[in-house]
Amino acid sequence: MQQFQGVIGLAAVLLLAWACSEDRANRPGWRWLGGALLLQLAIAVIVVRVPPIWAAVGVANQGVAAVEKATLVGSSYMFGYLGGAPLPFALPQGVNPPLIIAFQILPLIIVFSALSALLWHWGILKALVRGLSWALRRTLGVSGVVGLGGGGTLFLGVVAN
Repeated sequence: MQQFQGVIGLAAVLLLAWACSEDRANRPGWRWLGGALLLQLAIAVIVVRVPPIWAAVGVANQGVAAVEKATLVGSSYMFGYLGGAPLPFALPQGVNPPLIIAFQILPLIIVFSALSALLWHWGILKALVRGLSWALRRTLGVSGVVGLGGGGTLFLGVVAN
């Protein structure tokens, strides 16, 4: 049963999207739906099964982890134990150190927002979003606006759109 958990989840998401649709009688085109599922499967197989791509994902993961670690060190320096530095007092047994969102998570969000703005200014994110928009238009037949919105959401997050 656990082998099919992803397929069941995918079917549940599609069923939920259909149930929340304003126009349930007009089912989505099978080309669009099938293309989206095949594109997702192809990307998953390429990322997991092609060693250079898998290595690139690993390098990107290490980069994100390095930025996260550097941000935690910086917020620890600026805010002391509120930012993640060692506590100046002993905690009772079994109690985890507190996670204060304003001093530990928010600096990470600000750093990644600044990096995204810098990459956008240099044109790197613009090229990635443009390329993904083109790929979505070609594979799924969506309009340029939908492709651009999907690409922007993927690389910049929902807040930027």
